[in-house]
Amino acid sequence: MMKGRYIKDWQALKERHLAWWRGEGYLFQIVAPKRAPQYPPAKNLEEYWTDPEFVVGRWEEYFASTYFLGDAFPYIFVNLGPTIASAYLGCPLIFQNDTTWQEPIIDDIEQLLNLNFDPNNKWWRRTLEIISLACQRSQGEYIVSFTDLGGISDILAHLYGTLNLCIGMLEHPDIIKRAIEWVAGFWLKLYEEQYEILRNYQDGTCGWLAIWAPGKSYPLQEDFSCMISPQMFRDFLLPQLKRQTEFLDHSIYHLDGPGAIQHLDALLELPRLQAIQWVPGAGAPPMREWLPLLKRIQEAGRNLVLDVTPEDIQPLITNLDIKGLCLRTWCGSKEEAEELLRSVERRARGLSP
Repeated sequence: MMKGRYIKDWQALKERHLAWWRGEGYLFQIVAPKRAPQYPPAKNLEEYWTDPEFVVGRWEEYFASTYFLGDAFPYIFVNLGPTIASAYLGCPLIFQNDTTWQEPIIDDIEQLLNLNFDPNNKWWRRTLEIISLACQRSQGEYIVSFTDLGGISDILAHLYGTLNLCIGMLEHPDIIKRAIEWVAGFWLKLYEEQYEILRNYQDGTCGWLAIWAPGKSYPLQEDFSCMISPQMFRDFLLPQLKRQTEFLDHSIYHLDGPGAIQHLDALLELPRLQAIQWVPGAGAPPMREWLPLLKRIQEAGRNLVLDVTPEDIQPLITNLDIKGLCLRTWCGSKEEAEELLRSVERRARGLSP
């Protein structure tokens, strides 16, 4: 049973999210500052990223200092950095202020046939500790997410190096396909173990995109795919994406940057893929200038997830079908956020925005 410290009516919020998954409603998630957060200083970067008490406490301070309006809700993103699954396989984890990095550990392609997971891996155990503590502390006030496992090819690129993986696909496709098959199974096992913890404490799940769903949900991705052709994407990666969407109850694909658009047709062939998150990428035009692409996704019967600036809202809600649309944004004050929320609600009722 969800409580009401941050969200007054969890049931109504969940029903709106369910309607969105069915393509019958829209989501507008907006946050605004309540006060300046008072985060405690970390002793070092490892504590900042991986100490369960510090991580959960920092998130709880964020919740206390933030307004969640519309369809937004508080959630703890269990984040040790992007594509953390490769660190579970031994890649050194390098901490920085705003992200983490990993270094490849494989230089011989034959080693990809002997990948091995130690369930006592430090970063995997730390991930489970953060999830467990967050679940215990949530008391029905917030949701706890899965960590960012990463895409199958992204995990391999971390292990073997991006250039090596590209060359391997060309020169040793059978080895790479066998490695992809193993990593895909490994990914599912990591998901299942996290899910077994989460399902005992909360109703439903969310990933780092913070869209609630009943059962198993996740935002899938293959950022490495920008490096390969559409045919190679279909040959190497699409079968495992199909496997993931069939494993999950609800799935979104994180389409990141202009280089990924070439794979959209293949993604739209996945019958169980319900939504696309479009990210224009650094230096690209703002979201409101991607209307032809966004309409193409909607016309294919898929939902849209868009992180936008407040300036994007009006052109998007005016030119796109609001059903199946999820807009995520922020404002500098609660008053600004409430006015923006009213604007979207008027559009949803068929009135002038």
